[in-house]
Amino acid sequence: MVRPNKYNDDELIELLKQVRSQITTDINPYILEKQTGISKAVWKNRFNQEIEQLNEAFNNPVDGNLDGIHFPLENVAAIYERHRDSENILISKFNSHDIFVQNLLRTTSQVNELNNKVNDMEENEKQLLERILNLEQELRTQKEATKHYEEQYLISVGQSTFGKQYRTIETKETLSLKNKKNVKKVDFISRNSELFD
Repeated sequence: MVRPNKYNDDELIELLKQVRSQITTDINPYILEKQTGISKAVWKNRFNQEIEQLNEAFNNPVDGNLDGIHFPLENVAAIYERHRDSENILISKFNSHDIFVQNLLRTTSQVNELNNKVNDMEENEKQLLERILNLEQELRTQKEATKHYEEQYLISVGQSTFGKQYRTIETKETLSLKNKKNVKKVDFISRNSELFD
């Protein structure tokens, strides 16, 4: 089946949007055929993508990408003025309007939650960077203090007879007595046995 001659594509799109605004569930070619009297094959073959886009826009108003098909939120007063004589249409329009607004509010709430999470993560990142900078500064301070005390140690040892002999490459970081060479170097009595008869 092809598009009926009495409707052009623009009129069918408008008819599609009108049915979308009246139905509170997802629309499909079968529902459109029932509502409009136009064959489901026409809706399925020619407007399947538009139907999916309108359903997506209706269910997720913020995320909907309609590519030129606009689905504006109808004004409540305009709905009432246009359909006040038909209670069933008015109720259907208001239900559709309510669902659309609820979907919009739900999506907005989700966006706000994501924004809050992003803000929290950015704040945590700032705190971590600040902590890292503080630890790096503390490390520099400790290295400077270590260097200062090492220099003071070498100066005090340098005033003795042995000078810098106790601070060799092997003992630069820590003086380990597990190494026999280090034990010999620090054994003052055995190295100077003539002084201790």
